[in-house]
Amino acid sequence: MHPSSAATPYGPPVPYGLLDTASARWRRRLAGPDSDERAHWRTRTWYYQAVAELFAEPTPGRFTWRDVVAAVRPRGSRSTFYDVAGRKAKHTLVEEMLGTGTSTATQLALCYLRTAAVDQLVDETKVWSYWPYRQGWLDQLQPDSDPAAAESLVCVLTEWAIRNPGLAQAVGYAPPVCAVEDLVLIRRGRISPNRAFGTLTGALRAAAGPLGEVPGGVLASVRDDLGTAPTRTAVPDTLLVGLAEQIYGLREELRTLRPEQAGTMRELATALVRDAAELLAEEPAEESGTDLRRLDADRPGAGRRAR
Repeated sequence: MHPSSAATPYGPPVPYGLLDTASARWRRRLAGPDSDERAHWRTRTWYYQAVAELFAEPTPGRFTWRDVVAAVRPRGSRSTFYDVAGRKAKHTLVEEMLGTGTSTATQLALCYLRTAAVDQLVDETKVWSYWPYRQGWLDQLQPDSDPAAAESLVCVLTEWAIRNPGLAQAVGYAPPVCAVEDLVLIRRGRISPNRAFGTLTGALRAAAGPLGEVPGGVLASVRDDLGTAPTRTAVPDTLLVGLAEQIYGLREELRTLRPEQAGTMRELATALVRDAAELLAEEPAEESGTDLRRLDADRPGAGRRAR
């Protein structure tokens, strides 16, 4: 058995620790063995269903919390809406991810911080709607099949997006956070949370266009970003420039946020960069097979550099 596999009560082991993701723990804790026994989860599902129905309309558009409340069955209210979504909501998925304390979950949570309560509710509705597709994918997943598992995830996500186009395209084509979390796990460190988020966002965008009608078209469009295409040697300078651009972009993005939100994100980002620096320090250049001194000497003008 794969070391990160876990047996299910009614089926074969599920690999990669996918039964113990932050998303899975959140849902399991709220829903319990029988969702009808958990009043709060039942209320959440009423709101998720309402949002899904609003996006299923022929021409879905922007809607407010009042529209959501009006669509809830058997009944909705302002108080229960803000129990489910918003700054003071109880048991949100983003709150769960931030509470794990892991670098991966924290980075993912930063991708899903929303200022609008409705957008936060839409993110969770995507997870709720996608979950049956995820379950079917897990039932077929095999251990030690990283590239195939990643590609099958994209195919399942594409199927969900084609069947739920309005919901899939909402909030800037943000993918269900559970799918992003799964992708990071099955790629075993070969893809960062931010890159996984961007890759699956690209998949949803592709699914909404002509590629969504071509078998394998969406997968082909993201295979390079997914990291399952034939590998190409990366140029060290290109990697460093890309890293610098991301840091600069984050700094500029922080300037657009409210001071308290910017402060929180700055602290989290600083901690992530510090962790990354420590990780890089643990891998000396000579162990990677790359002689950085030789690369430096090959650069134009390197021989004239002052010592």
